[in-house]
Amino acid sequence: MARNFQSLCLIFSITLSVLLGPNFAGASSIGVCYGMVANNLPPPREVIDMYTSNQIRRMRLYDPNLEAFEALRNTGIEVLVGVRNEDLQQLANSYSVAQNWVATYITPYLHQIQFRYIAVGNEVIPGDSAQYVLPAMKNLQNALGNSGIKVSTSIATSVLGVSYPPSAGAFSQDTMGYMVPIARYLNSIGAPLLANVYPYFAYIGDTIDISLPYALFRFWEGRDRRSSKL
Repeated sequence: MARNFQSLCLIFSITLSVLLGPNFAGASSIGVCYGMVANNLPPPREVIDMYTSNQIRRMRLYDPNLEAFEALRNTGIEVLVGVRNEDLQQLANSYSVAQNWVATYITPYLHQIQFRYIAVGNEVIPGDSAQYVLPAMKNLQNALGNSGIKVSTSIATSVLGVSYPPSAGAFSQDTMGYMVPIARYLNSIGAPLLANVYPYFAYIGDTIDISLPYALFRFWEGRDRRSSKL
């Protein structure tokens, strides 16, 4: 793999504001995911320098990588850091484990890295680890104290049973038991629900029914075409 931006994952990082109540607010933004599942990757310092030189102000890390944290010190880059899926069960079952996680990965960097959110699990609902997401979120949020950092979880759109039109969106029957309590909890702490959304893949699969502007979140430029299959 070439040592350039192709070693990263450029995404439309959408923070879904699922307006569940008057205190629930959020926004969408464009950022870059720093993925590390690849070979011949540049060192974190080089990657972070690439972010700053291109004025990229937001990053997603899929797990708490200490080498990346060191490179992120005092850069002003806002960071969404993930919790490894394999750690969810322990974090859910033990508050002391959650405290140790925060003490190891967050506290040493708290005043030098702008942690925005902690994604507690990535696309684990539905699945064997789904039951651990909410209790792990609660333990971590309590361990974070008054740091100002909010927890959430990152879902796949497969949690939806109905997705179109958006006003009729609903969780599927096999995810509702997990997602409704999670959504209520996020609403109670004023945090967004995070979603991995890849509309461009839908466009590639159906360029007739799905317009490119719609896939690029510029629907107002493509209203003359049908856009109902995302």
